[in-house]
Amino acid sequence: MSRGKVINWSTWLITIGTFSVSFDLADSYTKELMNLNSSTQSCLNNEISTCPVWASCNELDNVCRCLPKNKYILLCDPEGMKNYVLSCYCVTYNIKLGIVEVGPCLYNCDSVKKNKVSIKTYYLLPSNASSNASDWNEAMCGMYNRTGTLCGQCVNNTYLPAYSYDMTCTTCGSRLTSLIKYITVAYGLLTLFCVIVVATRLNVASSPLQGYVFFCQILSCPIFARNILFYLGDGPEATYYQIVPQLLGILYGIWNLDFLRWFNLDICFEVHSITVFSLDFFVALYPLLLMILIYWVITLYDSNNRVIRVIFSPIEVIFTHYKWNWNAKSSIIHAFATFLILSNVKFLNVCYDLLVPVTICDPSINGTCRHALFNDAIVPYFRSHHIPYAVSALFVLAGFVALPILILALYPFKLCQNLLGTIPQRHQIILHAFMDSIQGCYKDGTELDGRDCRWFSAVPFLVRLIIFALFAISKSMSVL
Repeated sequence: MSRGKVINWSTWLITIGTFSVSFDLADSYTKELMNLNSSTQSCLNNEISTCPVWASCNELDNVCRCLPKNKYILLCDPEGMKNYVLSCYCVTYNIKLGIVEVGPCLYNCDSVKKNKVSIKTYYLLPSNASSNASDWNEAMCGMYNRTGTLCGQCVNNTYLPAYSYDMTCTTCGSRLTSLIKYITVAYGLLTLFCVIVVATRLNVASSPLQGYVFFCQILSCPIFARNILFYLGDGPEATYYQIVPQLLGILYGIWNLDFLRWFNLDICFEVHSITVFSLDFFVALYPLLLMILIYWVITLYDSNNRVIRVIFSPIEVIFTHYKWNWNAKSSIIHAFATFLILSNVKFLNVCYDLLVPVTICDPSINGTCRHALFNDAIVPYFRSHHIPYAVSALFVLAGFVALPILILALYPFKLCQNLLGTIPQRHQIILHAFMDSIQGCYKDGTELDGRDCRWFSAVPFLVRLIIFALFAISKSMSVL
């Protein structure tokens, strides 16, 4: 990382809730920063208005006045018409359209950015956008090697890292080296983790570990991790503040199938940011497919398939020698249940990146608003470039998020049991073993009170979905 910032945990905690509480905080500071009725500057020069785009020239007294439309987000100081933007909002100049655009973004949530005013909620902006547009985009996005609408575009010859929470664009090195690093870190370590889960019969679904995993998944999801990285600094004085979150990130990130994502490993593929986000679909799907493949291989082994028997004969000799008794199919089913929970949040993370919109507004008196992708604001929302990714994300939400919740909630009821009874018997056995793995810690109705609580296994999945939905709503809010 190339940013020289020092962590401020109290400010970070405030920043996480900026979009839900900052507008109330701003109200108490309005009198200090904004005066809609006075200015010391003349606003007409040869009958051409010299006011900023979010101010209008009052012809009666020839002074610039802030537009009420921008209250709380863009504020004006009566001394010299200095202009400020609310924390976690970006103001950039669209060179193609020739307009200033405002909207929520991550790149202005920095707690130590220069030129902030005394209340530590607003940041000073350059004085004139139209005279030097690069000043605006550089002030907002330069330290992250970004430019364009709401810092949504990497500067020339830089790209978003493919395996990092860091949103700073970087120069790509060798493609082959990046590919080898990506396969090793993203899939090699994940494969090792799969082997450990299978060998230890780890079952996150039906053990006290589920609460810890839920805690880790929320804290290490990219929504939080990216905010934390905006507060990490370089240099000897910031070393401690870098190492501690990174070590905790490794400990927590394992349960999001992210192993070394907190470290910038210089993995870059020279592709668009939205493509980088979508790569994690395959990371989330990989352990589920791997468990299915292993179960199929074990089935062939049990059916005395000659090729599979020859391949696994060394393992059979070892197990026989040490008298190990291992129910392979049961271990795979437990592992599949575990990875269904772990992949669930990974799918939600990717869908969040591909579906959450942001409202971008032209703050001038006749300005309009439009929608784009929150983490890639140069992509118009549900337009030609976004549609393939958005449709894929919706299918994933339906198949890997909503469908498991529906099945887990309805499985104990007779109607669902009757419908599942139509599938082949051998598949029913697998399904029942899988559902027992997920719902085993809940009452099944055979106790004295007769209460069947297995439907409650759907609640953790539903809570994760609700939390991410709230994140999406808060991030895309705009009051312009």
